[in-house]
Amino acid sequence: MKLNVNPQQFEELIKRSYNLDIIYLLKLIDEQYDITPLYKDSMKIASVYQSLIRKGLITENDDKLTTIGKDLLTFVDTKT
Repeated sequence: MKLNVNPQQFEELIKRSYNLDIIYLLKLIDEQYDITPLYKDSMKIASVYQSLIRKGLITENDDKLTTIGKDLLTFVDTKT
């Protein structure tokens, strides 16, 4: 998986209170990677995972991207 974020996108992500940890974990979920072992073994990743839920980027029970999460990934994948 490749993550290409230009400086303008990075600045906008920071303004929206997102960091690259959130974007990367969101991309893993979008690609249907099983992230359970990641957040079970790491408090840091568990915190990022909880942020995804709290910010409304994924659903709580089934780890599906919400409309907000999909829009965020579309923004990151857009070339400017």
